[in-house]
Amino acid sequence: MHAENDSTQTSMRSESGLGLLELVTVLGIAAVMLAAAIPFLQGYYRGHRLRSAAEATESIVRRVRMSALKEKHAYRVVLHDENATTPNRVEIQRGQGGSWTTTDGGVLDLDGDIRILGSGGTNSVDSIVVGSRGECESGQVYFRGHEPEVVVVVSVASSCLTSRS
Repeated sequence: MHAENDSTQTSMRSESGLGLLELVTVLGIAAVMLAAAIPFLQGYYRGHRLRSAAEATESIVRRVRMSALKEKHAYRVVLHDENATTPNRVEIQRGQGGSWTTTDGGVLDLDGDIRILGSGGTNSVDSIVVGSRGECESGQVYFRGHEPEVVVVVSVASSCLTSRS
């Protein structure tokens, strides 16, 4: 009778779950897969942040145009490039009596890895003026991410329509 209990306990023990060797093997495979995926995930995250900065700038231009039409005042979107005193900042200014005043909540500081490229090498505009009738100065804004070869361009047409490439 004692032998029967030993065989039952042994079979129950072997079916109860993973042993230490199997657990270490599974964890090792998971670690290798994670290590292989990290560069891809980092690149995806950086690209997402770069596209988000471009989308935010497009949204600002559209919002400024709507404000200009509604209030019948000129606005300006100032793009502080990477060489400015306050680099990589998008600032909304309202025209008043021949001068420009930054609007409340009208400053967007971009993530540290995102750069607005200046007009020196890219013909990027330093500002976009939106007239009181909603017309825009056309131009292009260049954004660069962490990798120097990745650049997103936001094109602004005279109708204030924007497109990204």
